[in-house]
Amino acid sequence: MVDTFRHHKYKDLKQLTPTLLPKWKSGTYFLGHSDVNKTMRYITTMPNMYNSIIVFEDATKYIQGNVPDNIRKFILDTKQKNIDVYFLYHALQRIPPFMCENSDVLFLLKTNDVDKNASRFAERDAVLQALRANRKAKEWYYPKNQPIEIKLN
Repeated sequence: MVDTFRHHKYKDLKQLTPTLLPKWKSGTYFLGHSDVNKTMRYITTMPNMYNSIIVFEDATKYIQGNVPDNIRKFILDTKQKNIDVYFLYHALQRIPPFMCENSDVLFLLKTNDVDKNASRFAERDAVLQALRANRKAKEWYYPKNQPIEIKLN
């Protein structure tokens, strides 16, 4: 779990530090620092990271607009390292074009997005349909509001 602060939902996770990483074999850890740039430098330079899942909570803090080269390369190399990366954005309009073009799947929960934000994806019709279906949902949050999965690639 990558975030800039210890949310109560994952406060019990151990912190993964640069010194712990070479010894890490398995388990769930919190990875983060209040300095977003420091966190991203750390993540994108971890040579021992394989066979993992990384979740970026509120990814707008880390990746927006033009994706920096080090992050772009990290994202593109995750398949070779068997790393699944989840970027949690709170609005479609916040997702950078690079992410729209290079993601395999979109899980869409209820947002305040307008229809035009669906056009950022090649699978515009599927995203638009999910966006409209979620707009009708009474509940905002998972698990009462289940995400709609849209295959992108």
